Amino acid sequence: MRVISDTVTATAPVNLVRTAVAGDWVAGDNDMNAVYLSMPGKDKFVPVVQALWLSKSSYRPVLPGVVATTKLASRCYLPSLARLADGGCVLACKFGCKEPYQSGIPLDRLDWGSYLICFNANGSVRWQGRYNAHKGNAQVISDPHVTPNSVVLVASTGIVWTIDTRDGRVTAKSKVPIGNTGEKNTVSIRELPGKPGIVTLSFVGYSKEPAAILRCGIDKGPVAVASKPPYEMGHDDIYCSTAAPRCRPRAIWWAAVLNGELRYNYVGPKATRAKWGIANLPSLGPATRLSRHAAPLFAMAGDTNKTRVGVAYVTGGATIVRPLTGVVDRIVRLSGSWPATEVRQDGVVRVLRFDGARLRMAEVECE
Repeated sequence: MRVISDTVTATAPVNLVRTAVAGDWVAGDNDMNAVYLSMPGKDKFVPVVQALWLSKSSYRPVLPGVVATTKLASRCYLPSLARLADGGCVLACKFGCKEPYQSGIPLDRLDWGSYLICFNANGSVRWQGRYNAHKGNAQVISDPHVTPNSVVLVASTGIVWTIDTRDGRVTAKSKVPIGNTGEKNTVSIRELPGKPGIVTLSFVGYSKEPAAILRCGIDKGPVAVASKPPYEMGHDDIYCSTAAPRCRPRAIWWAAVLNGELRYNYVGPKATRAKWGIANLPSLGPATRLSRHAAPLFAMAGDTNKTRVGVAYVTGGATIVRPLTGVVDRIVRLSGSWPATEVRQDGVVRVLRFDGARLRMAEVECE
């Protein structure tokens, strides 16, 4: 691996965390108070969704230019982005209602669930609204070349809503059998040429449920990948990531920071069990657990990487980019934290990180 370039591409008025990326759209939150967005061609982050609740009689001041606010939630965080075929994107974020709920306000009066905004390519708002699929976590994904007029919102416990990107209507509701995920669920999609991509749900378990993955349309139920004990997975802020290697789209690598180390497992294309025992996972060594943010995995380009994936994770105050397994010829070390990755068509990996109020983007070649 080698770094082609590493530059500051945007700045924000506050420090941001939990990087999310879809093409030239990048989002983050300022530690649960508001979600900020950087749009294509812009070098500044702007606030787009804000939670105002402080107490029953006290609210945060409204941020200048913010698109949406609520007084019935105290947290706004966990952004995800889905790109659209026309150059726009859909942003989803979570409204947290723990504090107002504890103050005695009934849950059905609060703005729990997810808030979505659909942006046109020029940055204008096409539609927006709250989608209460589940009070836990949810992410939005898209398969723009196959279904150009829809995105999918995937929420805790395997709830799946299909949303029309032309007007925001929910056109279908379903559920996949992944079990009780809690709020530590994530979703990824492996796009395939000319046909629907493979959607994988995953979550970090707890004492009653092992961490698991489920490939929609392939697995009949969750495939366990890690267990508690020996791994401490009870914290709400431990998240995981998944990715399929370039030449095995039905295979899944899974990774999470457990017990202070980056640990991983693998489920083969036709496998119904993980490669390594769920109580004896391989490790890359020490890694920093970032609150509600997973170390991203990505498919690697190059003839020697057909079945491998790479990973970006934080340790020792730096972001490390390297192959997850196999021979490691060079490890890339970058400044910043909260990494997100995206692979370009030419195989170059874009590694985006927040360095305080600055967004840095490195281009990394995997050959």
